[in-house]
Amino acid sequence: MSKKQKYIKLQKSRRTRGVIIAIVLFIILLPYAVCWWERHPAGFSVRSKPCPVPADSVRLLIDSTSFDAEKGERIFDQQIFDAVLKMIRDAKQTVYVDFFLWNYWTGSIPESHRGLAQELSESLIAKKKESPETHILVMTDPVNRVYGGDEQPFYEAMRQAGICIVFTALDKMPESNFFYAAPARFYGPLISRIPGIRQLLNIRLLKHPFEEGGQNISLLQFGRLLFFKANHRKVVITDGPGGWQLLVTSFNPANGSSGHSNIGLQAGGEIAREALATELQCVKWSAENPGNVLEPEPGACALIIGVLSERLSEPPLSSKADEKMTAEWLTEECIARKAEALLDACGTGDEVRLAMFYLADRKLITAIREAADGGADVRIILDANRDAFGRVKNGVPNRPVAAELMEHAVREGVRLQIRWADTHGEQFHPKVLSISNAEGKADLLCGSANWTRRNLRDLNLEANLHLKNAPEVSRAFGEWFDLCWDNADGRSRTVPYEVFAVSGFERSRKALMGRFQEATGMSTF
Repeated sequence: MSKKQKYIKLQKSRRTRGVIIAIVLFIILLPYAVCWWERHPAGFSVRSKPCPVPADSVRLLIDSTSFDAEKGERIFDQQIFDAVLKMIRDAKQTVYVDFFLWNYWTGSIPESHRGLAQELSESLIAKKKESPETHILVMTDPVNRVYGGDEQPFYEAMRQAGICIVFTALDKMPESNFFYAAPARFYGPLISRIPGIRQLLNIRLLKHPFEEGGQNISLLQFGRLLFFKANHRKVVITDGPGGWQLLVTSFNPANGSSGHSNIGLQAGGEIAREALATELQCVKWSAENPGNVLEPEPGACALIIGVLSERLSEPPLSSKADEKMTAEWLTEECIARKAEALLDACGTGDEVRLAMFYLADRKLITAIREAADGGADVRIILDANRDAFGRVKNGVPNRPVAAELMEHAVREGVRLQIRWADTHGEQFHPKVLSISNAEGKADLLCGSANWTRRNLRDLNLEANLHLKNAPEVSRAFGEWFDLCWDNADGRSRTVPYEVFAVSGFERSRKALMGRFQEATGMSTF
């Protein structure tokens, strides 16, 4: 073969390799390009107008779990679930419920406290039987059917009682685990059409991820789990004797969550209808897929959505609202913006109290540091991220983040302190920011949103309330926070920072792990 022929052959080989590489890159990158241009459905990143609220409708609800060292047992002081049941009993025409976790599962260490899931469903069924004209609509996350058709028996019981249940259409929401989700969504439907593949994906080969000894799940269900996306809201809206009432909370009516510490905030008046308007938007796009709906008869869900939408156009009931005290309904990134604004406005004399289950969002970590740098007294109670429904966790993200904040406090000489919740199998699950001072500042931000990218950057569905100029509620939260901080009643509620502090290689490793998981979405937080 001549040199010229060898050269031509080499060029052809290079062109062939180049074409193959280009095709492979196209196949790999196309799903990411398509998913990159996703738009958020209606109901994302909502900030309502500030609504005056009747002072007698506002109530702080606290579930607080502590440990009695002498008796060697946990002590439960709980208010939220009983308030939920009362709202349902007192409702006149409307009950709307949206909860993330609503199931029997308890993990490998069952809770012996309260069967929340069954009790809530029985309460709704009893309300429907007692008052058939009451419109009851339930929204929940498909995690409660293990991302398939494995919903708990009580959902079917509610459907038979005349209650509509809508499972959130997670496929219409943005992707947080982007590297997995883009190819899975783009090529998954194509691959599943190959003869035999669908049958293989539906074989129940894997252990139940949430319940010890539970029914095996399929590869398809597990694949859906890996998207790591959720309707994480916890909201109840009713029209009681005093008018519209809203509850926003961190509480889940799941049996495995029955021992957790949580915070809830009730407020009445127009703010409840602002919340319902947003929630119905999410219900509508979720209910477009009949597979997401359990309804007593065809068309029942669309009918109740229409009725509740009409109720939103009714003139508001006159009430003695406190013109000074206002509430804002906030979802997703609007929660982050509000938290940043509140922290940015802090200065000397302001007292910042933060009770948080997960803390990882970089912008808010910076805002916390800057609030302390500006002279605010910042105190934080964090979950140590060691317990999750009977499983042991590795302390990410809170422990390396706490180390970063404490290092800043020492280096800059600012008033920033951290303590850990003293948990014993349960979780310290609140998500609350309180800012107050002697001059009357009283801001409280409370709800479902952890301070993480997934919770605050328009990925999960989240819901919070910002209550402004509410000194009594802020004082009540401050008293509970201080009780936890000081263990003033003799029970163990928190332990010093040093107990779960990380340093050296362990800190670096966990910080790197947390940053990577936060940035990529390859985690559950």
